[in-house]
Formats: sequence, structure tokens, C-alpha cells
Amino acid sequence: MTGLIQDLRYALRQLRKSPGFTAVAVITLALGIGANTAIFSVINSALLQPLPYPHAEQLVDVTETMPDGRPNGSLSGGAFKDWRDHTSKFAQLAVYEDMRSNLTGMGTAERINGLKVSAEYLSVLGIAPAVGRGFAASEAAVGGNNHVVLLTHSFWQSHYAGDQGVAGKSVSLDQIPYTVIGVLPPRALWQDDVQFLVPDVVDAPGTYWGRDAHFRRVVGRLLPGTSSAEAQAELRGIKQQLATQYPSWKAQWSVAVTPLQELFVGGTRPMLFLLLGAVALVLLIACANVSNLLLARGNARAREMAVRIALGAHTWRIVRQMLTESILLATSGCAVGLLVANFSIRLLTHMVAKQLPQILHPQLDSKVLLFSILVACGCGILFGILPAWRAAHADVNHDLKEAERGSASRSKRRSQSFLVVSEFAFTLVLLVGAGLFLRSFIRVTETDLGFNPKHTVAFDLSFSGKKYSGNEDRLRFTKDLIGRIRALPGVESAGTISTLPLSGMERGEFLSRKDKPEPLARYVVGVDSVGGDYFSTLGIGLLGGRFLADADNIPTAPPVVVIDSGIVRDLYPNENPLGRHVNFLGKDCEIVGIVAPVHQRDIEHDPRPRVYGTQAFFFPPSSNISIVARTTLQPSSLVETIRKTVLEADPNQPIANVRTLEQDVDSSLASRRSALLLLSLFAAVAISLACIGVYGVMSHSI
Repeated sequence: MTGLIQDLRYALRQLRKSPGFTAVAVITLALGIGANTAIFSVINSALLQPLPYPHAEQLVDVTETMPDGRPNGSLSGGAFKDWRDHTSKFAQLAVYEDMRSNLTGMGTAERINGLKVSAEYLSVLGIAPAVGRGFAASEAAVGGNNHVVLLTHSFWQSHYAGDQGVAGKSVSLDQIPYTVIGVLPPRALWQDDVQFLVPDVVDAPGTYWGRDAHFRRVVGRLLPGTSSAEAQAELRGIKQQLATQYPSWKAQWSVAVTPLQELFVGGTRPMLFLLLGAVALVLLIACANVSNLLLARGNARAREMAVRIALGAHTWRIVRQMLTESILLATSGCAVGLLVANFSIRLLTHMVAKQLPQILHPQLDSKVLLFSILVACGCGILFGILPAWRAAHADVNHDLKEAERGSASRSKRRSQSFLVVSEFAFTLVLLVGAGLFLRSFIRVTETDLGFNPKHTVAFDLSFSGKKYSGNEDRLRFTKDLIGRIRALPGVESAGTISTLPLSGMERGEFLSRKDKPEPLARYVVGVDSVGGDYFSTLGIGLLGGRFLADADNIPTAPPVVVIDSGIVRDLYPNENPLGRHVNFLGKDCEIVGIVAPVHQRDIEHDPRPRVYGTQAFFFPPSSNISIVARTTLQPSSLVETIRKTVLEADPNQPIANVRTLEQDVDSSLASRRSALLLLSLFAAVAISLACIGVYGVMSHSI
């Protein structure tokens, strides 16, 4: 121990004697260790740390799968009831669905997001309310007091200032009073934008719990010792037993049980490991850099080591001294690297905000700190072992007689050259990787979206079921609002649609030719209801026929649809579909126009064939629509004007998610852009380290 302390003191003196060398080595290591620590923090929070729920390994997502094996993304209420009533592998199953409501009576009306959940939802997740209580079974049953609400912690803080007596107060959602019964703990849910929970009443009047409509999700807690595969096999068996009670078109459908954490991070895992590999290369470059600097510095200390050996120092004693200096350098680099990591983690949190839920955002915790220390110690041994071995196996006679300070033998020069070549080889790998990502990114940005996002402003509306109970009421308000927006200065046109492009949401329905219904009975298309000048507002190309007109958007008008070229390709090859009729939503509809395909869910995948109908024909069941306007002004300058226009039409009708379509395009590219930015940054750091390393070695040698 005394010898180790002596080595440490001597190492400190040596590093103080060479402040330039020490600064370059510490900064080089800080960049490499800091980058690795930051990326590991993301991997740790997303892949290694369990979800912040009791026995999180038992939590699974359960969904129906299509004939090709892909998860449908949602499921039917009837399937949930089948699983709940017949399963023996689950402790509990809970159903939930998205809900958007207009909050009134608390200042300016606003639209907030919530969830409809079954009574078991909180117990499945293992969440206990921080204030008040959870849902009672009677409150999620037909005939019970269903108008109760649980608030999230963020909503409680922003609207009630953390009032402990909030339980028992009333909240108006869609002009229906709900009684507050409790408040959830901070960050209790993985849905970041959810602000309230209300009971989802199974088989309540006005709700649909059949086996064909898909708009719900299920989370379950497995029994201890039960695997996801066992639960999946059981549910598939239940589906087989009840196959005759399902629609015929679901004969080939099945069930998938996925660990809940895998649901969140499955798509990001390849990218995270790619980034970890990239920062590992940066760290190797940093180690090669410092090792080369130590070799160059060792040339200057060759006579010192020769004298030590001549005086009787053992090989291990020399190695220990050199490794002590290396590990001291590495730990110093680790200390500075933690500052780099802290800044980088904040940057990464911003980058992954939309890819990972808030409960999985990276943090600089004890596990990450331990990783950083282990990496530093490993690096100290890695870049110090070659210089230490060289110093311990020096040619004493040659080094004692050497007249030129700092001159190096041929073998030492070969070692330094090998390290320099290695640095540039690793750098080349990163540069090529960044270049490939850049080419891929450019190719995606050049994709024809099918619409023009420039000079547009869009926002979302949710209609109160109490005030706008019928389709005609909502249609009347929408037409009036579109007329008001068209009249605003600078607005060229305006229209409405059930789901805007690149919104990440899509509704599918069956479509078939009227004259050939049987072979095409299972052809699924994307569906949207539109109004106003939607097509011209978005600049969607007309390939044949005409757009939907205001005259089509009245309840007494015959049902007509516009289809995109994907449907023409699939259903009418070498035929003119204009004037033909299709079976759609149980009605006979005439095709009046053909438009170019539009990327609806994202940019990277080919768009699904799509059909557009009028709002009078079918208004979206969720009562949520989006309105978009094209303007000659800066879109941001219209935001407040549009907000006032909506409130003039209905003071209790808030708008939400005001943005430009260019922002939607940017958001859809966020994950690719983040990966490209990080890889480019790592490549830039790598080439900088390699150049600094070469300069440092040459400078020190000379």
C-alpha cells in the first residue's frame, strides 16, 4: 500500500510537470468517456432499467394480429372480454383507450388528453393514487356513478396548484361534470400527454364492444412464473375455441403478447446499439491517441526507466508505476467526462423526447456513474499497457548510451505508426457510417409526400358529445368555421379532414368493387372524411375526375368518394374507375375523382391506398377533426387570429396542437435527424482526435 501511494504521488508530480500533455490527454479521454456515458445512460434507462412499476417484468401488452403476423396496434372490445373471461395465465387484464375532451369552467376553454380505463387499470400497473383513491368497481359498471375522474400530477399542479383538498371538486369535460376522486403520483403513466383518467364502462349504452371494431388497447399482468410465450399460447387457444363467434374476415387473425418495455423500446434498440458502437469507436480512438502520446513521452523518459532498471527495479514495479499514471489520467478524464456526459444527456433527452416515453428518459444515476468509472479504469489499462510494457522491457545498455533525448527505436516507431493508422481506420468507419446515414436521410427528404406542406397552418378540434351530439350539428359548425377562416386576410383556402397526413394515426376500412364484390371483400384501405377545400389547400394532385365539392357534403347528397392511384392500381388495372361504384361502409358509393397518394403515417413507408369521403357521409366516430388553412402570410402570424375566430364561433370550443405542416414533416424525420446528428458529431470528434493525436505525437517527438 505504501508503494502504491508512492506511485500515485510520483504520477501526480509527473503529470504536473507536463501540463500540456496532461491537458490534451484528459480532454481526449473526457470526450470519449463522456460520449460513452451519455449513450449508455439512454441504453440503461430504455433497455436495462425495469419500468417504474412493481414487478414490471410481469407487465405485457396484448393485441390482435393480422394474418401476416403484424400487430394491429389496437383491438376489439369483444376480444378483450373473451380474454378476461377465459384466461388463467393473467393476474389481471385492463383495457384503455384514448380520449380527448374540452375542459371548460376553468378560464379559457382548452382541449386536454386523457384515457378511458377499466377499473383494474391502476391495480394492473401497481399505481396507488397520491391523493384520494382509485376507481371502485361500481364506478366502471353499467348503472354506476361513471362520472368520476382521476387527475394526473401535472394537471393537479397546473390547474389546482397542488390543493390537497381537490377530491370532491367538479371538473367539466365536454360540458359534463365529473367529480375528482384522486390524483396520480408524478410520472405515473407512460403516456406523457395524458392529464386525466375516467372509467371505461364495459357494455355501456352508446359504446361498442363487438369483435370487429378496433380502437382499444389492453395491458395485462402475468401470474408469477408465467412467460409471455405461455400467455400468448393460451390466448391463441381461446381465439381458436371462439373462432365461430368472430367475423369471417378475422379467421386468420391471432393474438400477440409483448413485454410492455419491449413495446416502447423495440423499435429504438437497433439505433441505440448502433450509437453505442459509434461512441465505442470514438473511445478506442481516444485510447489510441493517449497511448501514442504516452509512447512518445516514454521516449523522453527512456533513460529514466533504464536507470531504474539498472538500480534493480523489477519489471512489475515499472509496469505498476506506468499503469498508475495511466489510470490517474483516465480517472481525471472520467471526472471531466461526467461534465460532458451531463450536458450530453440533456441533449439526448431532448432528442429522444418523442421516441421514448418520459418514464424512460436518460438520467445520470448510480449505475451510469459506475459504468463511467469502469470504462475509465478499463481505458487506463488499455492505453497504458503498451507504454508500460515498452518501459519495463527497455534495452538498458542502449538507453543509457543514447545521446539524443527523445530518439526512438525502430520498433517503437512501428508501434506509434500502428496506433496512428488505427486511429484513422476507426475514424474512416465513422465517416463512412455518417455518410451513409446522410445519403439515406437526403433520400427520405426527397420523397414525394403527395402534398405541399409550405405556407400552411393546422389545428385540431374535439367536439363535445353533449353539445354536438349529432353528425348534422358537427357538420354545421365545421362549415361555419371553415367559412370564417376563409374570410380571414391572407387565407387562400381552408379545409378539414379526420386525420392530417403524418399524424401517425390512420383508420382502415374494407372496400370492394360493386361489380366484383367477392374476390375483393377483404381489401383494406385508409379512410378519411374531408370538407371544404381540403385537396386544394394541401396541394394534392388531381389525376382524374374532380375533387369533392360543398354540394357533396350535405346529408341528402348521394354518397361519392375520391380514391387515390393505389386503389386504381389494385382494383382497376387498365380500367377507368371514374363513375364506377364501390361498396364502402355498407353503402353504394360512386367514384368521382382520383388523386395522388399521400404519406399518412410516416415518410419512410409506402402510403396505404386511401379513400376520401364527405363528412356528411361519415363523420369520424371519435369526433376529432383537423382543420388546415393555406396562407400568403407567415403561418405563425395567423395562430392568434384563428384562435379568436374559433372562440367567436363557439366560446367553449378550444383548439389544440396548432402547428404548420412543415413542423409535422420535421417531426416525422426527428429520429433519423437525431441519429444523423449524433453520428456526424462522433465522426467530427473522431477526426479531430486523430488529427490532434498525430500533432501531439509529432510535437512531443520533435
